[in-house]
Amino acid sequence: MIDYFNAHPDRVQQYTWINPRYIFFRVVPEGTPRGTINEPVIPMRTIATDKSIFPPAALTFIKAELPQFRNGNVVIAPYTGFTLDQDAGGAIRAPGRCDLYMGTGDDAGRLAGRAQHEGRLYYLVLRD
Repeated sequence: MIDYFNAHPDRVQQYTWINPRYIFFRVVPEGTPRGTINEPVIPMRTIATDKSIFPPAALTFIKAELPQFRNGNVVIAPYTGFTLDQDAGGAIRAPGRCDLYMGTGDDAGRLAGRAQHEGRLYYLVLRD
């Protein structure tokens, strides 16, 4: 798709505006996008979920097989880490979906294009 739009830049708007799952990001002067709580989104530490189901700005722990760079190549490998549920997730409409923000630029695009694996997501909440 990227190659097509690079070859046909006059058609980008025609197709992206009719796709309800296409996500538009606003360029910010300081270069770091911000999440729903107005804090910078951090690659591999910010997630998006359906906010009608999951609490916004919640601290989570993720365990999954994810694309990662190893020696200049993209490999699928185990990943664990804490994340913050502060991305809008406008196209996510189900309890079993979570999108992990992988950053900006070509390298992030190479990773995000291969992120399709199931994993575990744990919400850390206080008990009475």
